[in-house]
Amino acid sequence: ILFASLVIAREWENNNMELLLATDVMPFQIIAAKYIVCYLVAIISWLIDLFFALLVFQVPFRGNVVVLFFVTSLYILCTLGIGLGFSARYRKQFPAILSATSLGSLPPIFLSGAIFPIISMYPIFQWLLQFYPVTYFVVFLKSEFLAGTHWEYAVFVAGVLTLFAVINFCFVWHFSSGSLDE
Repeated sequence: ILFASLVIAREWENNNMELLLATDVMPFQIIAAKYIVCYLVAIISWLIDLFFALLVFQVPFRGNVVVLFFVTSLYILCTLGIGLGFSARYRKQFPAILSATSLGSLPPIFLSGAIFPIISMYPIFQWLLQFYPVTYFVVFLKSEFLAGTHWEYAVFVAGVLTLFAVINFCFVWHFSSGSLDE
């Protein structure tokens, strides 16, 4: 989320967006290029993390690597949508990174269930956590590593993350299409 929140805003601050818009490149192509580059960086980072977890630290893994890759890709698309949405909305790096940190990174990390159990949180937080993709992803990771692949749950999480990814892409498109067409 943090890396993606700087991508479009940096182009505006460096006056590169005007140069891009002066070419024959369509706004959709600009957004797609940002998504692809950020996705590749995130996948490479995930592969390095998976390598260290499985081979260096020898964390037991009982799941399916293909399912893990697919669901992780959907989660990455969700988080990229959040970060690129902030970046497209604000056009400046400082408010984009501040919004990404305060709304997109810190609450989901503390409220995802990775640090504190969700069941011990206030009911309002438990309800709000249904709207954060990281909550579904953390529970999926725990089950994938500890218990193996449960296909019904993996399909459910994939569906929820796909819904979040589409909503976040619409969020990015809404803010960037208006600002890129101006």
